[in-house]
Amino acid sequence: MNTATMTQAITDLSQPAIQQNPWPTYATLRKTAPVSPLKSEFTRKTAVIVTRYDDVMMVYKDPRFSNDMSSNMPFPVRWLMKRIGSLDIMMLKDDPEHRRLRGLVDKAFTPKMVEAMGPRIERIAQDLLDAMAKKDNADLVEDFAKPLPITVISEMLGVPPEECYEFNQLTSSSFDTSTASGLRRITALPNMWKMIRLFKRLIKLRRENPDDRLVTALINIYDQGDQLSDREILGMIFLLLFAGHETSVNLIGSGMLALLEQPDQFAKLRDNPDLIEPAVEELLRFSSPVVYGASRFPTEDLMIGDTLVPKGTEVIGVLSSANRDEAVFENPEQIDITRNPNRHIAFGVGIHFCLGVWLARSEGKLAINALIKRFPNMQLAVPRDQLRWKVGGTNALRGLQSLPIRLG
Repeated sequence: MNTATMTQAITDLSQPAIQQNPWPTYATLRKTAPVSPLKSEFTRKTAVIVTRYDDVMMVYKDPRFSNDMSSNMPFPVRWLMKRIGSLDIMMLKDDPEHRRLRGLVDKAFTPKMVEAMGPRIERIAQDLLDAMAKKDNADLVEDFAKPLPITVISEMLGVPPEECYEFNQLTSSSFDTSTASGLRRITALPNMWKMIRLFKRLIKLRRENPDDRLVTALINIYDQGDQLSDREILGMIFLLLFAGHETSVNLIGSGMLALLEQPDQFAKLRDNPDLIEPAVEELLRFSSPVVYGASRFPTEDLMIGDTLVPKGTEVIGVLSSANRDEAVFENPEQIDITRNPNRHIAFGVGIHFCLGVWLARSEGKLAINALIKRFPNMQLAVPRDQLRWKVGGTNALRGLQSLPIRLG
């Protein structure tokens, strides 16, 4: 980094006030320190965060940034990830290995498969809404946003009905980001091991008894004599769960809160449900369920904006800050469900563009439209300042712990 950056105080995003409301801090960083040092929760070294839209785009599109973080992991993390086989997750790979894995997976996890799940997603949503309708008040996160995506992904993977309860419990506990403390990670390990064993059983089952679901598709996919190993399939299941469960929970919960706080936009969508597609894109931009993109490491000394970043430095793009960059988006602090164009990067950008984009969009559209149609007069049941967000240092995901609503 240049001399000016080296003398900056380490940016501390772990302060509770910032975690509850990070937007003013991001706006200040974009204006005064768009490339600034931060203590990495992952490597425990000094990393760099990038907050402006154009700089974030560079970090995730420039091939001079490596995605392979395996050599930068602390030993305990490296040991754990090797044990669970997640070093075969393609989000940790550079080309050409990433291209190979992505090419295989894209043949199995297709938009057509997600589209075929549409009626089932609607049915799951309606069943959850039926249960909510029996109450005067509900917790939109616990009663709807959490159970919907986990039920959908379990069916997409082909988890046997008798294992669904264990799958749901283990997934919820292992991928819960309500806190990211060291103690929380340690106490989650036993459930992580149980989940790994469940996934290994599932892969074995689908090798012996194939069905028409995703794990079977991953097993059967061939491309010029190449196919995925069991370790790669296991890693892919983890990636889909991480990318497709908590992010969808956060999109539905945070997106609905945003609409409730801007009632003119809520009413516009309620009266014009065909606007759901641009509405979901705007809620993705505004609420940014994924705060940070994956870490990148420059393979040579590079300039980001006016700042020199040395080779090997961990660089983290703040997607949620980029999505509210006033240089790109007009009135970025306001929701406009008809915003066009909407060049948000909630799903990342570049070769590692989110694998689960089709599923997240489908769940978001079907869930939010169903909620508004069933409860067109819903309101917050508590004052806004009583809502609490899942927090934990530089946690990559951001969402509500709960969202109490009066159903009307």
